[in-house]
Amino acid sequence: YRINALNKIHFMVEDYLDTHKENAFNSSLHEPARFYFDLCGNHHHRDHVNVHGINGFLCLVRGWFGCQIPIIPLAGDYDTFKGCGDIWAGLSDSAWNVFSDPSSFGKDFEGLKGLNRRMLKSYEHGTYDAGR
Repeated sequence: YRINALNKIHFMVEDYLDTHKENAFNSSLHEPARFYFDLCGNHHHRDHVNVHGINGFLCLVRGWFGCQIPIIPLAGDYDTFKGCGDIWAGLSDSAWNVFSDPSSFGKDFEGLKGLNRRMLKSYEHGTYDAGR
């Protein structure tokens, strides 16, 4: 009984940590990228963050931090430029304040109060060919 109970606790803790890492990834890279490309009017890249850009961001997180997220990247995706870029160079600090607010944790950008068009600093990384 004791080992079974301990295994259940390990499962719950692991599930919590995986969910937390996924929410942190979404709040710091994935949703800000979708927001950035939306502001730039690049709906193609905005809609490909979920398909290609995510692979680039996941590989960067794994490479920079050695952190494994419960989403496995496709490292050989040659279209990662579609939705993956230096998005924080193009967004203002006030955008970071919204995304980093605990009430925003893990949420899609469309549902976040406080985001607005004035948070776009630069279109430089939001063009179709940026990141190639």
